[in-house]
Amino acid sequence: MGDAINAKLRPVLRPLVVTCWFLSSLCLAQPRPGEASALPTMPRPAVTEARCGNGVLDVRVEQRCAPCLVGLHCPCAEVRVPLETCDGPLGPSMTCAQQGYFGGALACSKTCQFDPSGCQVAARPSLALPRFGPMPEGASRGELAVLVAGDPQGLRGARLVPGASKVEFTELASGSFGEVKLVATARGFLITALHQVGKVEARLFFWSPEGKVTEKASVSGFDPVALVASPEGPVVVLLSAGSNVTGYTLHAMMLDAQGEVLAAPRPLGPQFRSSFVGAGAAVWTSGRFLVASSDRDGGQHPPALAWVTTKGEVTALPALTTKGSDARFSTSAEGLRLHFTREPGRFELRLDAQGAPRGEERKLHGKDEWFARSADGAPTVVQAPGQARFLSQPEPFLRMPGLRDLRVFAWGPGVGVVWSNGEEAGLLVQR
Repeated sequence: MGDAINAKLRPVLRPLVVTCWFLSSLCLAQPRPGEASALPTMPRPAVTEARCGNGVLDVRVEQRCAPCLVGLHCPCAEVRVPLETCDGPLGPSMTCAQQGYFGGALACSKTCQFDPSGCQVAARPSLALPRFGPMPEGASRGELAVLVAGDPQGLRGARLVPGASKVEFTELASGSFGEVKLVATARGFLITALHQVGKVEARLFFWSPEGKVTEKASVSGFDPVALVASPEGPVVVLLSAGSNVTGYTLHAMMLDAQGEVLAAPRPLGPQFRSSFVGAGAAVWTSGRFLVASSDRDGGQHPPALAWVTTKGEVTALPALTTKGSDARFSTSAEGLRLHFTREPGRFELRLDAQGAPRGEERKLHGKDEWFARSADGAPTVVQAPGQARFLSQPEPFLRMPGLRDLRVFAWGPGVGVVWSNGEEAGLLVQR
């Protein structure tokens, strides 16, 4: 059938000139000036329907023309497009490792597609979080760790009881939730979550170590940006208010260790207001909070810095000259650092005890790798497409095609790593 069609088409296609770039799409053929095409469209390709369960990898046969430059011949051929990845028992060459995992048992689903649910994603034991598709946030107090995630069905949490190998799931609140922030305090855990039902509001919850959840406040018109606790008790909440039309303004709100409001949201200053500022970061250092803005414009603007006391008093710092988005702080024995993203990768700027730059910015790694968000003292994790590794180790501890994001938090003598691919999530415990 295909040969017969090709024989009929050759006299028509031979005088044509192709006017399409060398891309992976069908040719767009046009006749030479003064010539008319007797066949204005290509015939519909033959189609082979998938019949799952017949033990054969069914394909669809399509007639495609290779893209080429003007004046050159455009060859056409039949292309076999797979409709199934498997059909029946898998052969010895079809393994989890071939699909990018560490190992495990790859299966074939009822729809004749690979099923990697039995594949091993981590090099060490990992706990599945089947009800946490969106990226959860994690925090710990001693041996007790909790996870929180929000989605259009509600705000849900999980408690990992010390010494237990299972996760206790809890429905924290109903409604449609977005961005979530979580921090451990001297009295328990504080949660800020973006609630989007009719209006935008930041809702604040306190989760006691015994598992009781109490809503403490609701701040209308604000989007939660960051949540950082101090060892002394007070907690700073960074909130963003505004829109693309009116511009965004970062505010600081002070809470105590149980979520009671100590100071209402207060603007951080004119340098924290613009059309591109809508995110930020904060860190506790030198007896107060250091906060930074973060733009939503691809790292084209410098972050603004300011000190915030436990009473909510704000002191602006001189503007930085370096530019970047996705600002995050980290602390170590070497001091304080501000990490940010700008093409072609991730950069860091060292800061002194007063928040002033110490030396020039330094490029960390390529644009396809980035540091996972980590708490003070937690090992740094470098994430690359489909895998993640600790900065101090050359080999990955996590492999997963479609890996989207990671969260890292200190947990007792070890670290907890939460991962997500957008549909499912898991927790890796490193002791």
